[in-house]
Amino acid sequence: AFAEALSPDGRVVANTNVLETGRRRDDPETREALGSARTVFGRERGPHGPVLVLAAPIWRADEDFLLSGGPRKRLGTLRLGLSLNETLESARRVAAIMAGMTVGFCLLALTLSLALMRLVLRPVRTIATATARVASGDYGAQVPVESRDELGEMAEAFNRMGLTLSRTVVSRDRLEEALSIARATLDASADGILVVDRAVRAVTYNRRFVDMWGLTDEVMRTGDVMKMLEFALSLTEDPASFQAIATES
Repeated sequence: AFAEALSPDGRVVANTNVLETGRRRDDPETREALGSARTVFGRERGPHGPVLVLAAPIWRADEDFLLSGGPRKRLGTLRLGLSLNETLESARRVAAIMAGMTVGFCLLALTLSLALMRLVLRPVRTIATATARVASGDYGAQVPVESRDELGEMAEAFNRMGLTLSRTVVSRDRLEEALSIARATLDASADGILVVDRAVRAVTYNRRFVDMWGLTDEVMRTGDVMKMLEFALSLTEDPASFQAIATES
């Protein structure tokens, strides 16, 4: 890299390398820059590789130019040279640094995303675990309500469901216990008992009733009281008297 100032005839007035001061530039690129009234970009061969050169004219604005816009006087030309190899190397270093920073930011973002995901999914896993407990029969399983958002509402709903299931199961167990006691009492009776509904269909009966009238399991499974009566009539010696008695009762 270098910087130098040239006089209008191409002589080096100042240079970052003092050994170049006083020399005259007569190469085509320099002549083009000296003859141009605008900034010129070029490329030269330097001792360490190609050099990008920027040449800009230096003007002196005198009173005539400032007052009437007359012609300007050119003092010389400023040339700046920048090594392309160094520039490319710097660009590669910057690109490597940017790539490293990008990877670092991506890893940081991924880490934060995973941490946030674990934080969000933790209540979901808790609810899933409690659901498995309920499926295995533990209807009293509850989950902690740790927030007031959708997950918190889900946890509250799950707890209410578990409480309802627990009460339902307890009620069902008590009902089954009461039915078992009633069934045992029914079967222990010495009398034949048949319970019918309003549609005159058998609801329940005890074994004594079946044995008393000689009814078959096939007839009893129909639940049809009239079929039971017809079957019993077929076994009696006086069907008419038996039907009259059965109809009155």
